[in-house]
Amino acid sequence: PGDLRNCLVALSDGEPLMARLLQYRFEEAELDGHSFGNLFITALTRVTGSFDTAVRELNRLLEVRGRVLPATGHKVSLIATHTDGTKSTGEVQVSASEKPIRSVELRPRVGRAEPDVLEAIEEAELLLFGPGSLFTSVIPNLLVPGIAEAVRANPAPKIYVANIMTQPGETDGLDLEGHLDALEAHAGGRFLTGVVLHRGEIPAAVRRQYGDLGSSPVVGDEDELLERGLTIAEGDLIDGERSRSGRAAIRHHPDRLAQCIADHFLIPAGDRERVEAPTSLPENEL
Repeated sequence: PGDLRNCLVALSDGEPLMARLLQYRFEEAELDGHSFGNLFITALTRVTGSFDTAVRELNRLLEVRGRVLPATGHKVSLIATHTDGTKSTGEVQVSASEKPIRSVELRPRVGRAEPDVLEAIEEAELLLFGPGSLFTSVIPNLLVPGIAEAVRANPAPKIYVANIMTQPGETDGLDLEGHLDALEAHAGGRFLTGVVLHRGEIPAAVRRQYGDLGSSPVVGDEDELLERGLTIAEGDLIDGERSRSGRAAIRHHPDRLAQCIADHFLIPAGDRERVEAPTSLPENEL
């Protein structure tokens, strides 16, 4: 439930200490690497009797702006098929395989997404995909029956927010067009209407740190993007404070990203005002 936890925390208007607590990771041997938030969601699922109910209760407890809804309440495994025909199961194994990914699927097959999930998609004025792990975070949502169909049926803008850097073990060597191809292939064909991408400098020291890990900037061909019929929104979107810190941490700046999206896809030019985003973005983005 890590992605869902990150979204709940990012959109929480509740007690800041509670948000910090949900992101806390244990270092003791028996719990090493586990986050309190994931353990709390697991416990709440057992107490309430279902994952769906647990998530809805967390929306209330954290005073979430809007709603955070799970694509499915069923327990499923993500299975990746690699270009050499081998398969990996689970997010950790998929990334650890270090093999190019051809496709991903959910097992066991699950039923149609919950009505309120489909209703939220149908009523949305803007549909955003990313930033985040392409094959293990973004695409899996489209694999739940009914979701891709609801996305395609909604005439609202459908925007892919491009990762700034590739993700080692998952999108190695994949350019922006490759990201788009993978996303749309898993949704049954082209459906995106726009793309948001970073155009600007990446601090050299941080770029070297990422390079040592096998990560490189996600680059796109503007002519090809236009040939696809996509609206291109671009700007200097890096959070400079994080990027110049001692650790390698390239993240989107929440306010600048929100403003870029609003200016290009929501607000007429004459009506634009400063848009404030959540104080943080999910931590799995690159």
